Amino acid sequence: MLTANSASYVDALIDQIIECTSERINAERLISNDRRNCGKITLNYVLVVSAPAYGRQASLTAYRFAQALIKKGHTLMSVFFYQDGVSNASSLTVPANDEFDLIAAWQKLASSHGVRLETCISAALRRGQIGEEEAKQYQRIASNMAVGFSQAGLGVLSVSMLTADRVVQF
Repeated sequence: MLTANSASYVDALIDQIIECTSERINAERLISNDRRNCGKITLNYVLVVSAPAYGRQASLTAYRFAQALIKKGHTLMSVFFYQDGVSNASSLTVPANDEFDLIAAWQKLASSHGVRLETCISAALRRGQIGEEEAKQYQRIASNMAVGFSQAGLGVLSVSMLTADRVVQF
């Protein structure tokens, strides 16, 4: 039996979302008589993560969704961490030995597949998350931004949303 918390349920849901978006695009292209692209369709995705790294399931689900997209041949352009989601970029987070290290997983995904990991600069500063440049600007002694993450404004998110085929928020 699949429950909302089971890994199989989440995997099935992710597959269903990806299939539905691909089918919709395929139908749109067929209707417009664009028969050159009737085969496998790949889409460009942007993910927006508003949930903290730990304490809620949404960030882990976003990570698993990102993995599934890449596995199915889609392009994940960027992951934008917003609101409490900026905690996904903290270099000071140390999960228990028996817990999944989500921050390290995001870093590996980004380095392996060229995915941009961006945190909202305003949300990050309000939550004590600071990058190298901001540490110098605000005269702080150190940065606590994990390697592979960068800070960006909402303008960067807007441009990403305009250039992506799909934007999914977690």
